[in-house]
Amino acid sequence: VDGRVQDTVITEMDLAKLNPSTSDNKTLLLTNHQKWTAADDKNYTFVLTRAAEEPVKVTVVNGDVTGASFVSATATGAVPDANKVSIDDLFNLIAAGVNANVVDLSVGYDETKGFPFSLFLDPNESVTGDEVFLGVSEYTITT
Repeated sequence: VDGRVQDTVITEMDLAKLNPSTSDNKTLLLTNHQKWTAADDKNYTFVLTRAAEEPVKVTVVNGDVTGASFVSATATGAVPDANKVSIDDLFNLIAAGVNANVVDLSVGYDETKGFPFSLFLDPNESVTGDEVFLGVSEYTITT
């Protein structure tokens, strides 16, 4: 798990295959993914903050990322592809971390919608710089 999100769709069957030794994270993932699925939000925006990077406003339409731009007007360059993610992509990243039995996985979930608003993932404690720190804020449903 390197913080990049693959173009996959998480299914209930995938969730059922998760490593049972990570039961707390698995239970939280299952519970909150169900909330997210029930909310059925397909069109939304949010601000993604990744450690040591400029915050990015992400736009999702019909479940697909259609735009990503830096929040700050002074930020330069292109938004990294790793920051062009949907909430579903974040769930996939968490599921991959649970399944890989990473050293440290800490996720905060929105109580109502179930989406992850904070994520810390450390695949290997003996490797420096492989950690993933993400934050989701300013979640807004759009039409």
